[in-house]
Amino acid sequence: MEAMRSVVGQRLLLAALSAVLYFVGFVGFGQSYLTWFCFVPVLIAAKDLSPKKALLLGLPFGLLTHMGGYYWVNHLLTQFANLPASLAFVGYVLLCAYQGASLALVLFAVRFGAGVGLPAWVSLPAALAVTEWFYPFLFPSYVGNAFYRFTE
Repeated sequence: MEAMRSVVGQRLLLAALSAVLYFVGFVGFGQSYLTWFCFVPVLIAAKDLSPKKALLLGLPFGLLTHMGGYYWVNHLLTQFANLPASLAFVGYVLLCAYQGASLALVLFAVRFGAGVGLPAWVSLPAALAVTEWFYPFLFPSYVGNAFYRFTE
């Protein structure tokens, strides 16, 4: 049982590392180079998981990613929606969980692809493109946005 907790803890730490790399590599932090490898730790963590378990691992990954990227939402809700801090925080977490579920779907798709023989370097970009196109984001935030400076 202890070994299983250790493995789960390691997977969660790798997912958290990916989340930090993802949001620090995003627009506003000036570290876009991190975007090139932000998925590596979470892909290592999900390497031998079923698609369903990868989806579950993707939930904290997506939540933390968006909590880092949308750090400003809590302030927005208290200042402009005039919500009490506790209610604003609940709204912030719910928004981040909803937005972050898109990354859980990406991990699900990558592991599903692995089950039919697709390597992650093929399934990850495809899963990101499809998810970013069809997922109904409240605040669209696409991985490619990190490279806005290089589009001129």
